[in-house]
Amino acid sequence: MEIENDPGFRVRPIGWEETREILRPLYDDREHWILVAHVEASRLIREIERKYYLGDKNADFTLITGFWRGETYALCAFRKRRMRPYQLASLLRQVAGFKISDAEAAAKDFFIPAPTPLMQDAVDLALYLFDRPAGLAMAA
Repeated sequence: MEIENDPGFRVRPIGWEETREILRPLYDDREHWILVAHVEASRLIREIERKYYLGDKNADFTLITGFWRGETYALCAFRKRRMRPYQLASLLRQVAGFKISDAEAAAKDFFIPAPTPLMQDAVDLALYLFDRPAGLAMAA
């Protein structure tokens, strides 16, 4: 079942198993950064897409939203070649409050911006979808 809510914009509901099937290869290829973000970090995701992945570049940006333990999460994979590590680090610091250096961001593949009370739930979702993510960075 596919829903069209704007001309040309289609949405197809999927479950967590299909989410894993879509995102796991993007994580495994090590060419994408992965975010498991609580809805409170949606501004971060909008900024990443707006600044680096619009137009033809949008094919390198995957966004899936869903509910986990009663909270809304956004799972995002975006190709590293479109965005430099220092650009990601800057957005993580400015928008999501991460305390992360450019070098630390370059060494990570996986980020979890979530408020402190929900951090464990966000980590559990990441573990459910990706087993044990390598290069994990978390910030509340």
